[in-house]
Formats: sequence, C-alpha cells, structure tokens
Amino acid sequence: MATVRFVNSISSVNTNNYHEDAPFRFDSEQLVFDTKLWTLIKTKWIGMEIVKIFGIPLLENNVKYNKSPDDDKLYWKVYHLFNDWTAGNNWFNIIPNSITIEIPDKELDILIETSNKIILHNEPKLDDILPETLSELKNKMLDIGYFIKTQDTSTKKDYRPKSVHTPHEALMHILASNECNRSFKRNNKKKYLLLSPWQENLMSSHNEFRVFIIDDKIAGISQQNIYNISIHMIEIWSYMAEDIYVAVEKLYADIKYLLPYEFQYDQCCLDIWIEQINENIIAHLIEINGRGGWSSAGSSLYCWKYDPPIAQKRELLIRC
Repeated sequence: MATVRFVNSISSVNTNNYHEDAPFRFDSEQLVFDTKLWTLIKTKWIGMEIVKIFGIPLLENNVKYNKSPDDDKLYWKVYHLFNDWTAGNNWFNIIPNSITIEIPDKELDILIETSNKIILHNEPKLDDILPETLSELKNKMLDIGYFIKTQDTSTKKDYRPKSVHTPHEALMHILASNECNRSFKRNNKKKYLLLSPWQENLMSSHNEFRVFIIDDKIAGISQQNIYNISIHMIEIWSYMAEDIYVAVEKLYADIKYLLPYEFQYDQCCLDIWIEQINENIIAHLIEINGRGGWSSAGSSLYCWKYDPPIAQKRELLIRC
C-alpha cells in the first residue's frame, strides 16, 4: 500500500468547470471523444446515452474542447448527460435506510409553482395540491430525522440542511430553496426527492472528506470544509491516515459491489464522513459526484488544473 499522510494546505482552492479541458469536441455536429475515457464508459449508461443521441463518436487521443462553450448546445447536452449519470436517483438506494421518491409528472408543475410561492414567503396548503407526493412521504418516512435533497442538489447553497421529521417539514424545507427550485425546472428528466437518516452529532466539518477516484483508484483525499482549519484533522485524524485510507478503500469497493455495472463510476468524487468505533475507522457515503476538472465537482483543497489529485504508487495525500 502507498504511504498515506496528511498535509496542511496553504489556502482553499475548490476549482471546477474548466470547460476547455472537456474530453470531447464537435467537428461540425460529429462528436469526437477521447479514446481512453470512451473505453471506460462506452458500455456504461453514459456511453449508451451518448450513442443514442449523437451516434458512435469518432475517437482521438487526448481530445480537449479547447474553447469556452458559451451557447454551444451540443456541448451542454454532453455536459448535462454526465451530470445525469451521477444523479442521486441512480445510486442513493445504497445508503442504508434511504428513501427515494419519484415526483409524479402531474404534480411537478404544481410543485414548482408551490416552490415559487414559498420562496416569495407565501405558504400554501400542501395537502390540497401535492397529495401523491405527501402520501408517499408519509408511507416511507419513519419516526426519525432525515436529510433531504433533490436528485442533484441540496439546500446548502441557500441555507444549512436540517433534520426534517414530517412530510410537511421535508417539503417546506426543500421547496424554499432557490437551488432546489432550479433543480426541479432543469431539463425534462424525472425528478426525485432523496432522504437519508440524519446523523445527529456524528457528521460534522471535522470528519467530512472528499475522495477523488481517478481511473478506478483513490487519487487523493481532502477535508471537505475548505474554508476553516479543523483541529480534529490536524491533532487526531492525521495520526490515523493509513486507517482512514483503508476505510475509504473498503467503502469504494462496497459501492462498486452494490451498484449495477452501468452506474459504476471509474472517475468520480465521493463525499464521505468517518467515525471511529472501538479501534476501527468506518467510512460512510454522503454523495457521489462526477469527476471535476471540466465538470461541476469541486476540487476542495486540490486544484484541477495546477495541482490535481494524481494516483501514485508510493504516496497518497490527505489535505486539510
């Protein structure tokens, strides 16, 4: 196993969306794809969707988009397909005791309108307008607190997620978020509410990490909270670096085992939290995101362009 060690980062970085580095381009309307990446994804969901929409792409080594996409609709189609591939509805069920609610088509427009009103500080009676969504929440929610998000975002860009205990509380929390409102309006795909048990007093900025998977290997790990120094990271977890790596490696192996082949991600970012039980470090999944660089997944305390996580045989860094 590689030597694993914590390193202190001088400043926060968290880069993403270097669109010019995207591993594809269009010659007229012909999609040209990077050979190495296409080999990894051609038999996965994303590869099959690309072929459905664009046909079989031409292949070249080291393809890059090499410009700003601006209003290039073909570029954004591919970009959003990659986001759809790692959307939560494709993997969320592997989190223990999680709940996935598909929003009925006939209630989606009403849900969006209701979200608009709540954001403008009106509070409609949800029972009268979203009966099927509320009914499914009532049937599936247990008498515990839950974290709630949509298939591709949570409320964290607008306000802190909180523990919700009832269907009404869950809907009011998610519908008041501008970011979630945009998620419901984005493209014409099915929309979902995703709930997982709230980890009261267990998960915090002191034990959350982002894990970078590149070419099916752990290439780097970073403290998730990039704006504040965590004394726990420096004084406690740093002495358990190899144990943390082993726990993360086991979690990634479990994820690959639980997910169907078409949604196994050889390149992705895992958001996780860890805990120590007796003498063992256990890693738990929070979220799966696409690989950064040209995509939307942030690099935390790495930089996708100038200081990217790179899988090495001899050493793996955990940044804090």
